[in-house]
Formats: sequence, structure tokens, C-alpha cells
Amino acid sequence: MAYKLCSEISVELTDSCHAQACGPDGLSAEHLLYARPSLVVHLKLLFNLLFLQGFVPGGFDAGVIVPLIKDKSGNLNDIHYLRPISLLLSQFFNVLENVVFTARFHA
Repeated sequence: MAYKLCSEISVELTDSCHAQACGPDGLSAEHLLYARPSLVVHLKLLFNLLFLQGFVPGGFDAGVIVPLIKDKSGNLNDIHYLRPISLLLSQFFNVLENVVFTARFHA
């Protein structure tokens, strides 16, 4: 999976520009979109190092779990009427996740 092409990362940056909210790092997907093409080369190097070392830094995969109501007519205090949604905080991890998913399931 190592040695991803810059064009694949560029496509992922373009496709991930739907979320406008910033994470705790202060970066939104829009920041990453407008930082192309120079950011793509650096992300390629970073992602290749992560793949080769088999290591992801601690803050990359941080997220917030938000409970959403399944059924408004049920008891809202009962945990069975809620479902968890995980929101990843790092835009870089979102791009990395999409690159891995595309390589794994669409190759």
C-alpha cells in the first residue's frame, strides 16, 4: 500500500472538502483543498512513512462520539434509543482513512 501516487491523494483532498468544521488543530477540509499541490507531496511522504513504519501518531485518530436519537417517540433517557456517531477530529486522518479505504476496497 506504500508509495501512493500524488494524484490519488489529490483526488481524496478534493473529495473530502465537504465538511467545513474545524477540528482542534484549527484546520478544515477547505484548508487542505486550497493547500494543494504542495501539500500533496508532503502528505505522500508522511503517509508512506506511516505505512512503512506501521505507526499512526496518537492525535491522528482522535474523535468525538455523538449520540443521535433513533426514535423520538421512545424514552430519550434509555440508551437503546440512541446510536453513536464518531466524528474524526483530524482532517489529515480523514484523508489517510480515505486513501487506505480506496486502496483496500477499490484496487
